[in-house]
Amino acid sequence: MAQPSKVINHDLDGVQVSQRKADSYINATAMSKAYLARTGQRRDVNHWLTTEAAQRAIEHLSLKTGIPVFKLVEARKGRYGGTLIHPKLAIRFGIWLDDDFGYLVEEWVAEWMTNGRNPFTQEESERILYRENLKSESRLRLTDQMMFHLKRIQRYADEVYRGVYFSRIHNEINRAITGEDAKEMRQRLSQVLGREVKTHELIRDYYPAIHLQRFIAICEVAANLMLNGIDPLTAVKQAASLALPAHYKPEPIDFTVHIGIIRQKGA
Repeated sequence: MAQPSKVINHDLDGVQVSQRKADSYINATAMSKAYLARTGQRRDVNHWLTTEAAQRAIEHLSLKTGIPVFKLVEARKGRYGGTLIHPKLAIRFGIWLDDDFGYLVEEWVAEWMTNGRNPFTQEESERILYRENLKSESRLRLTDQMMFHLKRIQRYADEVYRGVYFSRIHNEINRAITGEDAKEMRQRLSQVLGREVKTHELIRDYYPAIHLQRFIAICEVAANLMLNGIDPLTAVKQAASLALPAHYKPEPIDFTVHIGIIRQKGA
């Protein structure tokens, strides 16, 4: 049985421009090819990305959505390879190419957004997806590197030291994202839930999707820095400055917004 396509293909002046079904990212490289086919002139996406207007748009979008800059613009290989960009950036890029292109991209994005997608359902599905990614992939890469570091300095066998060290690293990430450590978040969350949140409960299970995404980004960057010999604490601090949006200001999570959805879904 044929697998369902993961993209929506749009024919634009004889060029197939793909739009990813999962998140509506659009192949900007294909859009450039379509512009060339229509006008005989080259206007490449890489040129647009270097403009001040594009840089401002990317930084602003990253700040508003919490999506790291490097995930707003993706370079992909393979059948649907090219430079894939966030739908809001794709609209701006389309207008930069040609007003008609901009209008077309707006229509593609609007159709994708209204095609049976409920914002609350989308937020919750993303939250669960990011939570599983953090649990089974990104956090493991981080803790593996932390483990190697402790073994290297011959402190891994000391359970007390290991536990304190792991908590310190995770709280460094918590503070970078929310301005609070686990104890402070646990106290506030206990008030919202009307019960004591035990120390063994993962507060990250109550993080909204955007905060989980930020946590994942820091874990990934920090793990790569540790691979290059940087100690875990320094790596996490550097990763926060690299992975979080420019001018990011950590603020405590408003747990009350998300508790109802979490209880309803039983997640």
